[in-house]
This record gives sequence, structure tokens and C-alpha cells, in this order.
Amino acid sequence: MNSDLRPVLTIDLDAIAENYRRLRQHAGGRSGAVVKADGYGLGAERVVSRLLREGCETFFVATLAEAEQLRQEHPAIRLVVFEGITSAVIDRYREQNLTPTLNTLEQLSLWPSSAEAFLHIDTGMSRLGLSPAETAALLSSPTHLTQSSVSTLMTHFVDADEETPELTDRQCQDFFQFADQFPALDRSVGNTAGLLYVDDLRGSLGRPGIGLYGANPRRSADHFGVPVATLTAPVWQVREIPEGASVGYNATFTTSRPRTIATVGLGYADGLFRSTSNKGHVIIDGHACPIVGRVSMDSVGVDVTAMRSVCIVGAQAEVIGPSRSLEAAADDAGTISYEVLTSLGGRIARRYI
Repeated sequence: MNSDLRPVLTIDLDAIAENYRRLRQHAGGRSGAVVKADGYGLGAERVVSRLLREGCETFFVATLAEAEQLRQEHPAIRLVVFEGITSAVIDRYREQNLTPTLNTLEQLSLWPSSAEAFLHIDTGMSRLGLSPAETAALLSSPTHLTQSSVSTLMTHFVDADEETPELTDRQCQDFFQFADQFPALDRSVGNTAGLLYVDDLRGSLGRPGIGLYGANPRRSADHFGVPVATLTAPVWQVREIPEGASVGYNATFTTSRPRTIATVGLGYADGLFRSTSNKGHVIIDGHACPIVGRVSMDSVGVDVTAMRSVCIVGAQAEVIGPSRSLEAAADDAGTISYEVLTSLGGRIARRYI
């Protein structure tokens, strides 16, 4: 029992390592790991430390600030940053031996020729990376790239997680048509879904993210990996509620008969989405207990009438775990597993095994 009545997120680092091994196999033995957003909410520093033991050498983050934080603990790892550069941050990249991803021709011209960089080719996301016009301009003047310090070309899939990915084949065709003009450069293409479902990535460096953390990128397919995270929250109080009583803010739930309601210490400030009000559930002692009333900032009510004899203060409600998958929690919230993990708040105690 959790004596201080805090929610606890238990993170299985060996499970992350197992998922990495499986994804690396799909990548033909060449794979880095995406650890942005603090390792998708699970703790980037701990994830990196564990994956280093598996032989992972390249780690990807979204921002320079994320890279600088990791660099303090890991002075020698290869850290690639997605956000791009300005002239104001070049010295920080150089001083800390960080590898930027260049997203425009202007950034390519700014980056010194003596330090490694990735170059992002946008093939359909319309988010970051060289636009089609910039890509065509670079092909017309290839020395801008061949005389640069770019080591790796990359792109990012739009819909490889869909059952019928309409854009992925076209993206591969466009990307490799460009990349084949620069055979000396490495390639990095596959996110988790790409590694699992795209047949020919031509030996490119894998970039798995969500799959490392136990989520299934394509819900229609069998789960390739093993679960990583278990989130439990304590029961703070158990009350007998009469017929006709309301539960929670705005009286959105009213009992039709006497019920036993447990107040569980997890709310939207901790990452339990308010959208699960009156429709989600948790697991207590093996029983599915529906959420009743509105999710509050710090707590939520659940109906434990069917198990009133065993539900006591300090009992643990499983929100994510062996009996309730990450995907199920996401479905209840009307969102995706990425958002569930990265929304878990700082009040939740992290426990690593």
C-alpha cells in the first residue's frame, strides 16, 4: 500500500529495453531511440541509461533545452535535436556536441561545415523539413549538400500507423528518389509504425518512439511489444450515497439507487482527462469500477458498490496496467496513447524497476 496516498507510476525499464530490441530487429539492427518530452513522460534520463546498456547509440529529442538537460548526465551520447536552428544557438550546439536537424535551406547555409547535422526532407507532413521547392532547389545545386557536414537525410511518415496508409508509399518513393542522389549520406526514416509495417526502409537508421513505451501504433494489428507503465492511484475515502444524491461538480451524475462511492486521488492535474467523466473506469481488486461524476483537479469518484466489502482507504485503483491497457485508457479519454503518457503530472511518484 502507498502510505502517503499519492498516485504512483511504475516504469519497467527492462520492458522498454525489450521493446527496443524488437524494434531494432525490425530496423535491421540499426536503431536509435526517441526520448523527447521526457521520454514520453516516463523519464528520459532513466530511459537513456537503460538503452545504452542495449547498445543504443543515437537519441532523438525535440528541443535544444531537452538535449542540454540530457547532456548534463550523458556527456558522450549522440543527441539529435528536431526543432532546427537559428544563428543565436549555433554556439550552444557546438559547445555541447549536439547534432541539429536542419529544416530549411537557410539553416543548411548557417550550419558550419565542421560539425555533424541531419537534414529533414518534408515528404508530406507539411510541418518541419525542406519544402518540395527547397528540395528541388537543392537538387539543382547539389554541392550545397555534398560540401556540407550533413551526415544523414531524414523524413517523417504521415500515416504509417493507419491500416491503409495512403501516403506512406508515396513518401518512401519521393524520399528515396531524392536520397539516392546522395549515396554517401545515411538515411533515417522509420518511426515505430514505419519499422513495423513498411517493408523496405533500405537499411535506414530507425527512430522508434511510442513503441518503446509500450503502446501499439496500429490498433488494428496485434501488439508487437510488452507493456511498460502501470499507473495506480489510492482510494482516499469510501462513502455510502443514498438514492437521488449527486456526485461531483455540476451534479452530472445522480444515483438511481443507494451506491458506494470511492474517492480516488487522481485528477486532471495529474493527467486523468476530464473527458473520462461519467464514462471511463478504473480497476480495483480485479473489478472494473466506473467513473461517476466529473473528474476534478485532484480526485475522481468511482462506483465500488459491487465490491464495497474490500474497497478501503488506501486501496489501489489501476488506471493503466496489466488489467487496463494504455490503449483502453486513451479510448476512454477520446485521445491517443501519446497524449495519455505525456500528460502524466509531476505530482505522480515515479518508481523504476
